[in-house]
Amino acid sequence: MKKNDCERNASFRFLKDLKKEHPKLKVTVTADALYANSPFINKLHSLCYHFIIRVKSSGNKFLFEWLKGIDLQEETIKIRNNKYYFRFIDNIPLNDTKDSPEVHFLECEAIEQKGKKIKKTKFHWVTNHKIEKSNLYNLMLGGRARWKIKNETFNTLKNQGYQFEHNFGHGNKNLYTIFSFMMMLAFFIDQIQELTSGFSNSRKIIY
Repeated sequence: MKKNDCERNASFRFLKDLKKEHPKLKVTVTADALYANSPFINKLHSLCYHFIIRVKSSGNKFLFEWLKGIDLQEETIKIRNNKYYFRFIDNIPLNDTKDSPEVHFLECEAIEQKGKKIKKTKFHWVTNHKIEKSNLYNLMLGGRARWKIKNETFNTLKNQGYQFEHNFGHGNKNLYTIFSFMMMLAFFIDQIQELTSGFSNSRKIIY
């Protein structure tokens, strides 16, 4: 069985095809820290796409070292029982390479109440959306939407009855690819039925 090439190479192919098929579509790409690098972000700039990409101190050491000692703008937003502490700054270098793009940096410390439990989490992103006090909360939601997509799509396909596996699509034979297409089609039909049947999201569709 032949292994597919890496996730990064696949992302470049996808972006090229997406732009070709939908040249006027306005896009904001959300991605994990694997994509917080110059080639990928410069590619997004060349396609006129927006992005909200996670960054980590372990993988973006230059960025976090550069931020030390810099005064960042601060803002606090309270939504019901939840509090969000934001720190942000515009137009800073992603890294120290000659082709480094300038990015806007956003940090969010979230203190959220779920039932009787209070959960504290901290996030860091880079984006090319202009950061303003009026859009801080929406940018945070956009950055965190990546987990919603992952959990409600890929986790569902793998663990909620579709039996989708990593090796589907690998190899020189077509059977695995056909299986993956059929599973995605079944998942798509389930989503349509759930959206149009009037069922709540908590109810499982039974055939």
